[in-house]
Amino acid sequence: MNNKRWFWLMALALWVSVPSGVALAQATTPASNQTLDYIVAVVNERPITHQELLARQRLLRFMGQSPEAVPLRQVLQQLIDEQLQLQEARKRMDAFPAQEVTAELSALASRNGLSLEQLRARVTEAGLTWEGFETHVSQQLMLQRAHDELVLKGIKLSNGEVQRAIEALNDQPVVRRLHLAQVLVAVPEGASESSQQALAREAQAVLQQLKDGQDFATVARARSQAPDAAQGGDLGERDLDRWPALFVNAVKGLKSGELSGLVRSGAGWHILKLVSETDFRPALTYPQTLARHILIRAQSPQERAQARAQLAQLRQDILQGKTTFAQAAKRWSQDGSAEDGGVLGWANPGQFVPSFEAAMNALQLGQIAEPVDSPFGLHLIEVLQRKMTPMTEDQIRSVAEGRLRQQKAPKAIDDWVMALRGKAFIEMREQPE
Repeated sequence: MNNKRWFWLMALALWVSVPSGVALAQATTPASNQTLDYIVAVVNERPITHQELLARQRLLRFMGQSPEAVPLRQVLQQLIDEQLQLQEARKRMDAFPAQEVTAELSALASRNGLSLEQLRARVTEAGLTWEGFETHVSQQLMLQRAHDELVLKGIKLSNGEVQRAIEALNDQPVVRRLHLAQVLVAVPEGASESSQQALAREAQAVLQQLKDGQDFATVARARSQAPDAAQGGDLGERDLDRWPALFVNAVKGLKSGELSGLVRSGAGWHILKLVSETDFRPALTYPQTLARHILIRAQSPQERAQARAQLAQLRQDILQGKTTFAQAAKRWSQDGSAEDGGVLGWANPGQFVPSFEAAMNALQLGQIAEPVDSPFGLHLIEVLQRKMTPMTEDQIRSVAEGRLRQQKAPKAIDDWVMALRGKAFIEMREQPE
């Protein structure tokens, strides 16, 4: 989810937009404190009321956009622009199904470390109605989809600027890697002076054997006292900053295949061989997640409540060792993955619906989420593994294009809103006070 969408969803706990004809004050203030409302503007027959302006002003102040109250005239222009976009979106796009709104609420709760019930409680504590809250979520989802579908996809990108963006992505810092091998003549802790001198002479003799041309791996297997002796002393290849500074300094200036002198550490005397030294640019990667789930399909509020209770009990049974996740998935899951114990295979970012992905991304390995809503029903989710996978050329190009469109998005959206204003009927009524 991008930052613009997150901004709006963070605002949800404080302000709701109520459909035309319903006084916003009824949803945000006690009846005894209500004041007479009046229309301050009309946007293509949709009235904007003074109470809506006050509610939005409180929201902006709470979110810290300004230490002082944002002037109501400025707030009014924001609401006019929002209504123009919503009206255009409704003409050209389908509304979000109720299940998707519920799933988005679940994802919002998960990102803030809350259950859906806790989120509902916070909304109520803020003096809002849950129905109005859901309406606002639906509207903000519609706005985000409108920006993506009606604006960003229409942004034209030249081959030249896409190529430059690809080159910028590929311009990763050069990383130096060392491949080392060692022979270790261990010096026990607390060894006497005479023992240390004898071990130093032994290390010098081993070094001389290697200088005389004996095979390094053979000598390491016979003489080294390090755990890697069985592998011929091979320590493997690592980035430069992952080697001890003592080793890096010891092989500085050596060519591949050359030996260091004797290197003293707390473990004893090391003889190091620089197997290879390479420079490379790391490949662009993306995260992949291996997860499994148990799905109980549900649509109506009653079905979802029953599914939530069933999955909550299954989760407790798994945590208490009464059953395993795989066994529970095979018996109860209503997804095609049930036969595989709920395993979904390696997934790329964006492969799952937002609520599922948000909950999955918040999990530690082996952790099981509380029941998660999605348009399909409710899920238990467990993450089994994560890894970073190199991007293909097509994926790199897609990332580059996406970044370019995000860079151009603010101006493109502003231009779109100005075009909507140019063909709209906007009537200013009472000046807001």
